[in-house]
Amino acid sequence: MVNKINPVNRLYRLLSQVNQTIVRVRDRQQLFDEICRIAVEDGGFRLVWIGLIDQEEKIIRPVSWAGYEDGYVQNIFVSTQNIPEGRGPAGITVATGNYVVSVDIERDPRMLPWKDAALKRGYRSLADFPLVTNGKIIGVILFYSSEVNYFDQEEIQLLQGLSKDISFALEVMEKEKQKQNALNLLQQEKKFNEQLIQASPAFFVAMDSNVKILMMNPCMLNALGYNLEEVLGRDYLTLIIPETERSKVKEIFNTLVSSQESTLNENQVLTKEGRILLVEWHGRSIVDEQGNTQYFFGVGIDITERKKSEERIKYLSYHDSLTGLFNRAYLEEEMHRLDTPRQLPLSIIMGDINGLKLVNDAFGHKQGDELLIHIAKILKESCRQEDIVARWGGDEFLILFPKTTNKSVLRVIQRIQNLCKTAENTTIPISLALGLATKETPDISLEVIIGQAEENMYRQKLNESRSIRHALITFLEESLQETTQETKEHSMRLQEMAQQMGQVLHLSFHQLIELDLLVRLHDLGKIAIPQNILNKPGPLSPEEWEKVKQHPEIGYRIAQSSPDLISIGESILVHHERWDGLGYPRGIKGEEIPLNARIITIIDAYDVMVNGRPYKNPMTPEEALNELQKNAGTQFDPNLVKLFLQIIKGDQKDLG
Repeated sequence: MVNKINPVNRLYRLLSQVNQTIVRVRDRQQLFDEICRIAVEDGGFRLVWIGLIDQEEKIIRPVSWAGYEDGYVQNIFVSTQNIPEGRGPAGITVATGNYVVSVDIERDPRMLPWKDAALKRGYRSLADFPLVTNGKIIGVILFYSSEVNYFDQEEIQLLQGLSKDISFALEVMEKEKQKQNALNLLQQEKKFNEQLIQASPAFFVAMDSNVKILMMNPCMLNALGYNLEEVLGRDYLTLIIPETERSKVKEIFNTLVSSQESTLNENQVLTKEGRILLVEWHGRSIVDEQGNTQYFFGVGIDITERKKSEERIKYLSYHDSLTGLFNRAYLEEEMHRLDTPRQLPLSIIMGDINGLKLVNDAFGHKQGDELLIHIAKILKESCRQEDIVARWGGDEFLILFPKTTNKSVLRVIQRIQNLCKTAENTTIPISLALGLATKETPDISLEVIIGQAEENMYRQKLNESRSIRHALITFLEESLQETTQETKEHSMRLQEMAQQMGQVLHLSFHQLIELDLLVRLHDLGKIAIPQNILNKPGPLSPEEWEKVKQHPEIGYRIAQSSPDLISIGESILVHHERWDGLGYPRGIKGEEIPLNARIITIIDAYDVMVNGRPYKNPMTPEEALNELQKNAGTQFDPNLVKLFLQIIKGDQKDLG
């Protein structure tokens, strides 16, 4: 009965110590351990243990104990189910929520599963109380005494208050844990969001209600060329918004304030170096409880390059990529739009380039492209801004003149022709065939007017074809002399010798004309061979020689592109063939080689031998004739060589 001396003082001391522990300890396990210890040391109990409900196992699992235990608690099995191990004091408390007292463990049938183990350790009575948090029983606390009938009503009331204090402490701990978990989650989310913003490939900027910059992520800083210290606290509008855009952006901020809805917009931003970027923004405002704006933030994507690409695609969909003029698709849309009475008179020019195929064949498509670009520039310069200049096809152009008379457009044609005549640095003389037609009444379709313009263009092309072809041949001859550095005298000597041979061979007048043209242009293909190869003072490398050997085929292609040269095309192609079939490019022999080509081979070789080259000394006429005789039947037609020798020797005799 020693423990019952001054029971009130003992229990109040126990309550005081426990409450101090509750205030001091924030860890649940430590709290359980301290309470069990204090209850044994200050409360005088033989054993105190705390068990928590294991919902999965459906048991009460001991989590802390103090006093004389000797394996009792560690080996105890208490169920929460309706079985003998679940109908003891702890099981009843869990099931009912009420405290339970066993005044005499030895005689209490409820304690049967644990009686022997309890009596062996000196436990004679016990009281257990529920531990409740948020209205739910989570466990029990059990007090064991070594005396029968130990727990009187006063003791029970005090211990019941103790269990409620413990339950309250557990509830506070749970709430604090939940609060801390929520804070930890917020911290994690904040850290994640900060890392996301910092690592984001998109722009991010945050501002206060006065649009002073509070934050800017590295992506945006790098794009603008600033470091963070340079932008913090600065006015967003004056720092990075171009002056021309500020009123627009201010209106966006006003919308964010008034609607408190997110916005999607595009605006320009200014880099530190003064470059302009176009950014697509998702903007939003953050307000306080009173609805006052606290912050603005924006997430943006630099769409500068995307916009350029879109503009480029849009441009290409309506423009010719080479000349920059409008293309046929755009022109057809405009024709539909302009084909109204209020646009009358509506005039049209159809233009066609003379000699584009020849330029492509002779000098390559790059030179042909440059010719197209040059002509496009002339057409643009000759027209007004409201006129629509378009590339209609490969070498054709079409110009629309809204509200323009036929007479006015004739002046445009004159400007175009003058600019073509005075054009400099062009591959060939620029020549355009131009046809004009005007729609003056609504009843005629625009397609008919285009047809009239085209017909007039071809009529002009036909009328001027002779003069155009003559100019073209003259230009090719001059270009060839310039490229190969062949003198005009060389050409004249070849013409004279060719005419002599032609007359002796009784060629017709037409054949003599063709032979004369071949003499002048047999090396036509050389205008497409680099001059540094043609005029190289020393021997050619194998690669250079292969390039030079291409000139007959190039010359043939050029001749095929001009009606006046088609007749000599075949002779141009084979003028480097040999009588024995070892020439190039086709390797034909004997009389398979056209007569004119065989003549050119002999007279050209003779003139080169007697007049020399920069890299080769000239021969005497006798030496050159001997060389021809030596190669007659292999390189040259033997009969023509014999004829040529007679002509040359006859000339020398006459001169003597």
